[in-house]
Amino acid sequence: MVSEPRIFISVAEESADVHAAALVRAAREQMPDVTFHGLTGPRLRALGVETVYDFASHAAMLSGVLGVIGHAWRAVKTVERSWRARRPDLVVLLDSPELHLRLARKARKLGIPVLYYIAPQTWAARAGRNRQIARDVSRLACILPFEEEYFRRQGVAAEYVGHPLFETLRQEKPIPDTVSFLKTRAGGRPIVALLPGSRRHVIDVMLPKQLEVVHRLRAGGKPVYAAISCVSEERREQIRQLLTKDGAALRPSRLLWTPTSTSSSPTTPACSPRRTSCWSPRARLRCTLRTTASR
Repeated sequence: MVSEPRIFISVAEESADVHAAALVRAAREQMPDVTFHGLTGPRLRALGVETVYDFASHAAMLSGVLGVIGHAWRAVKTVERSWRARRPDLVVLLDSPELHLRLARKARKLGIPVLYYIAPQTWAARAGRNRQIARDVSRLACILPFEEEYFRRQGVAAEYVGHPLFETLRQEKPIPDTVSFLKTRAGGRPIVALLPGSRRHVIDVMLPKQLEVVHRLRAGGKPVYAAISCVSEERREQIRQLLTKDGAALRPSRLLWTPTSTSSSPTTPACSPRRTSCWSPRARLRCTLRTTASR
């Protein structure tokens, strides 16, 4: 067993920051000596994770793919210098394959094991990436049930660990005042939740499509009430601007909702709905560290 393991953890957008913070908290409970540093978001920084580069904030503010790619290039160069100066025992990457598959390749060349949490959705597009994942990723933690078998057929050391949102839903109890407010505003109409994402350029693309669905439902005689979720006050203003462009079709039956706490997240990653035990961050991290130490 490696003493005082150093783990590099990387997130590129806000939802991954939530899941990474949950993993860090759980890992510290089981491995008190572990230290974390990496590409962080606000929740990881609140836990004292040292920031090498804040890609999440840059990505959230950018409005185009080219801008994100430019920041990804700078992030990779910064991380590579960091690894050479202070080699981690393990690299943990969450989602965001455009950035993280690059980092996985760099880590593999340096002989650093990689745990990739939230698998790239190559079953939907860009299946050619599977060869790179099999080559560069030591362990792949999948959040959808069918992904484990799919990736194993591609030669990837994959394991289904469950979706982190299941853990969140188990721990978060409905707030009576919020439920009452929603029901009052909806006035008996079905409530449709619009979840446009956390990244600026994704919201710009996804929210207009979601609003179009609402318009079509209403045009088809479905008097739905639309409740729109946003991850931060910054995204709230962006969404308001998109609603203004969309016109008054949703008024007055719309609600722009921001979570009341940025720290509300699972204390451990998700339990698998088809398995009896939770995926343990400590077990996965220690397994990878033991494998590295025995080489």
